[in-house]
Amino acid sequence: MQSSEGTTHLPQRTCIGCRELTTKDKLIRCAYSAETNEVVIDLEQRMPGRGAWIHPREDCLKKAVRSRGFHRALRIMDNGGRATVSVDITALK
Repeated sequence: MQSSEGTTHLPQRTCIGCRELTTKDKLIRCAYSAETNEVVIDLEQRMPGRGAWIHPREDCLKKAVRSRGFHRALRIMDNGGRATVSVDITALK
């Protein structure tokens, strides 16, 4: 989408780890898989449901897990609010 001045609009998202607002192309989308009860990386950004966006950095992943950012962003309440976070940020570098 282009604005009237000819610049391209880039969607922005907030990292659930560091809470920094940045363009979506610098973040990774994660989603909850009800079949496996896991939070997984959604590289194609096509999984159904809510998405949680995070920088591909280990410190952001640690902060998100410690603060339960995935559970809050994805609104995981089934199973007592417990889900496995199966996100390997180091594999994406």
